[in-house]
Amino acid sequence: MSDAMYWRSDNVSFINFARDCADGIYNLDPDHQRNVVHNTDWKSGIIESGLIINDIPTVYFHTVKDGKNVERYESLDGKQRCHAVYDFLKNGTDESPAYTYTLSNPQWLSNKKFKDLDGEHAHLVKHCQLHVKILNREMTKKEIAYFFAKRQEAKPTTIGEHLNSNVSSNIREQVINMLKHGNLNQLMKKFVNDNNRFNNMEIIAQMMFFIEKTNNEAKNTQELLEWWGNTHIEEIKISQYKEKIEIVIRFLTSIKFPYKHTKTVYLPFLYFCITENEILEQFRAKYNYNFKFSDVNGKHSAVKTRIEEIRKWIE
Repeated sequence: MSDAMYWRSDNVSFINFARDCADGIYNLDPDHQRNVVHNTDWKSGIIESGLIINDIPTVYFHTVKDGKNVERYESLDGKQRCHAVYDFLKNGTDESPAYTYTLSNPQWLSNKKFKDLDGEHAHLVKHCQLHVKILNREMTKKEIAYFFAKRQEAKPTTIGEHLNSNVSSNIREQVINMLKHGNLNQLMKKFVNDNNRFNNMEIIAQMMFFIEKTNNEAKNTQELLEWWGNTHIEEIKISQYKEKIEIVIRFLTSIKFPYKHTKTVYLPFLYFCITENEILEQFRAKYNYNFKFSDVNGKHSAVKTRIEEIRKWIE
């Protein structure tokens, strides 16, 4: 297979795109893509753009072959926009259900689902255009990570989304399995206010880095991402890390510690879980809601400062 990359551009009608999605020609939900997170107002805005100015930002796919050597197109960028179109015309999926158009413009579509439209108005929606760019070949895992990083430079992508996009990472698959099976998934639902797999992945990554680097936190996002992408951790060590992580999450959840999901809170307690586990039980026995950490104002020494505050309070 040639390594050369060639992009072809197509203008695809909403109805043809929706039909091809339903037939499995387009795969909108590969592992490296985030879940559908936008609300119906945002999705309605995509339909509005198609109707009013017939312009929706380009969506990107690469060509993959299935088990029968049939070419399919897997989403690289623009999944949210694609789902806005597909879910509206095809009445949704289990993951992303059908939705009602919530905007006031155009008036004939307001507060209606696609199935509610008469023939003339349904025709207008069906023949809006989606600009699709398709790569001639399948990208490697490293190419996907590079593409995603470059495409996201102008977007407020979370650290968890960057971690998830690195599909070549040895750690990524093990963390995904940790979050899918056993107690950790249920613990995270109580631990994080905005519980989603990317937030969870970031928290687990920060804790694993802290353990792996002997109680030193990542200095910045880049250091965390490079470690995540270039480090191989044996399964037995992952299991040991998971045990420590679960202890800290269960501990902070049980005492209802404020802002427990922020790293300047959970990393100091993880430190004691690793080095002086008895401190956790001493803290639990003495803890009352009057205890507060000092304001660290985002300082790089915040975790070390709070470790000492815990130690002094126990004494």
